[in-house]
Amino acid sequence: MSKSLGLSITLLFVIFFFLYGCNVFEYSPYETEDGNTYQDLVLTNISRLTNADNSIRESFKFAFLTDTHADYDEFAGAVKSINNNTEIMFVIHGGDLTDYGLLKEYEWSTEILSRLQVPFFTVIGNHDCLANGKHVYHTMFGETFYSFVLKVGEAKKYKFLFLNDNTLEYEYKELEIEELESWIDEEFTNSDEYDGLFVTAHVTPFSDYYFTDQLEEDFSSLLAVNNVLLAMFGHDHHFYCGEYYNDGVMYLRGEDIFDRNYCIVTVYTGENEKIQIDRVYY
Repeated sequence: MSKSLGLSITLLFVIFFFLYGCNVFEYSPYETEDGNTYQDLVLTNISRLTNADNSIRESFKFAFLTDTHADYDEFAGAVKSINNNTEIMFVIHGGDLTDYGLLKEYEWSTEILSRLQVPFFTVIGNHDCLANGKHVYHTMFGETFYSFVLKVGEAKKYKFLFLNDNTLEYEYKELEIEELESWIDEEFTNSDEYDGLFVTAHVTPFSDYYFTDQLEEDFSSLLAVNNVLLAMFGHDHHFYCGEYYNDGVMYLRGEDIFDRNYCIVTVYTGENEKIQIDRVYY
């Protein structure tokens, strides 16, 4: 072996071990454990929000953003903008935190979310389900179906429900389907006991690719008859806000974060109860 070839091979090994020591290389893109850095974020944030004293509020605001994918700079910019608004009570993310459902993507996105000065809540998006993303999401955030009740003022009470409607990425067994149906029935039962329900999922029911006509009818009807004030979605990367089915339910579909905007939802709880939705560009 010539000296020059020997030096080249030695140099390659030096470069390899230097990069390895700097954690440039991953063991595998399908890793699922993050060293317990983030766990049970749903329960943690529910506790943060519901333990706060909101008895003097006559209205409340929350931010809604979605489809942050790999646009980390824009995502971080949205978080900074939200933190500058002290009236925002919490944040809802409409799914697709990641492009490929990889652990490292989850870590990057969750680190940005964790910069928020207020509680935050997420739903799982179709991109988040790729690779081992479903397992990572469950580990970091928790269940993909959950809810909480927010008490505002002296007597107002609102229910927030978060649903997993990725019909193509999840294939449930019969027992799991029965458990989900039971959960949905229980959560929507006696909805008139609340001053209104807010529902978040990733895919709108009027998305042809994910919903058959029957599924669309079932989903939209579920919302229409259960006192839902606002239903929030992402996925299509195009903003929409309106009463899509003319059934009393307002639908909000957020734009992807690349276009550097998110929504602020203001809920006025007084005699003239109403919801105001504003787009914020930053």
